[in-house]
Amino acid sequence: MFPPPFRKLRSRLGVTLVELLVVIAIVVALVALIFPVFSSMSGKSRALKCANTLRQIGSAILLYAADHGGRLPSVNQGGAQTQNWLLEISPFLGRNPAVAGNALLEFYDRVGCPTFIAKYRGKPGITATWIGYGMNGALTGPAGKSLTVQLPLASLKDLDRSILVGECPGLNFVPPADGQLPKDPSRPEGWQFNGNVSLTPDRHDGRSNYLFLDGHLRTFTVDEIQRFLIDQNTP
Repeated sequence: MFPPPFRKLRSRLGVTLVELLVVIAIVVALVALIFPVFSSMSGKSRALKCANTLRQIGSAILLYAADHGGRLPSVNQGGAQTQNWLLEISPFLGRNPAVAGNALLEFYDRVGCPTFIAKYRGKPGITATWIGYGMNGALTGPAGKSLTVQLPLASLKDLDRSILVGECPGLNFVPPADGQLPKDPSRPEGWQFNGNVSLTPDRHDGRSNYLFLDGHLRTFTVDEIQRFLIDQNTP
């Protein structure tokens, strides 16, 4: 039994159940307010890193062209995982060509879209070489030409209107001539594979990044990229 002075002190320091519940409710409310802010900051950080990575990839493609008689890397060199445009330009992205195994996977993760890597790496059906970016298969020339054609950079026109690298699940894409990007919920990110992989136009809060041949980068919503592709293919 406490003497009177201690009983008084204990009653002053005591916390009732109601007071405790009020404190917990306040903490929960604060977390609910703060969490979306940090989540939004994380999303914006990934989108910014994605844009910077695309610019680095674009620079590596141009360096490759300068080192190969002005020709772009072919979009698909036989279809093998060890033969693709990304590996062709990889020395210009700091990769030692002798690197293989886990070190190669680390390279893919380093140069991949951080949003795509975080969401899909290691998931069933996701090829290890997929980094969330694809090179524009239309750069191989008119319809019917093989994706292994390496075009001279100097032969390309409208550089400010031609996508070089864009966001898509796989390593290459061919923009649809009608501008429409069909959905397919069974595919990664819900966009249809149409022979090659379609663009992915809503990866970063409804927008995605696209790097053009002249070096500038644009972000599009679904509606914006579809209108862009329609206008691009309108005579």
